[in-house]
Amino acid sequence: MNDASVPPLIDCARVLHYALVDETVRYTPKGKIFVNDEELGAVPRLAIVRNLVDDDILLFHCDEAWTCLGVSGKGGIEDVMADANARYDGLAGKWHVAPYSDMDFARALLDECRDERCSFCGRFHFEIDALMVEGDRAMICGDCIDRFHASIQGGDGG
Repeated sequence: MNDASVPPLIDCARVLHYALVDETVRYTPKGKIFVNDEELGAVPRLAIVRNLVDDDILLFHCDEAWTCLGVSGKGGIEDVMADANARYDGLAGKWHVAPYSDMDFARALLDECRDERCSFCGRFHFEIDALMVEGDRAMICGDCIDRFHASIQGGDGG
């Protein structure tokens, strides 16, 4: 992937739309974003993503390698895009739909987030309301711990 190619996932959030901020786009600090008490400022990459934990649509402010540096926005895709367009004059015509199918997304999720799922039931961390306990080579969710505990106590445990 070259530095302009958006990945299907950023921080285990599905990329829906993306924009490359180039020299024709001017940053206008409307609604400043702070990260660790410092203003983030202009970034070279923006991605509208679907948060897999709660399905929220968010704007990820990214570096050239698509590492998320800050997050803003909430609402629908149009709301988040309008927020980004207000922050970056000239951005409106630079949005692209992420080129990934559901299958591409599923493969990327299995590859990139494989260490963030229960080794017993296979659910990802964002699919689980309960605690995740990590060992040297495995993770187990609270639901599986409860089922295991119930089974050794003589219950059916599921």
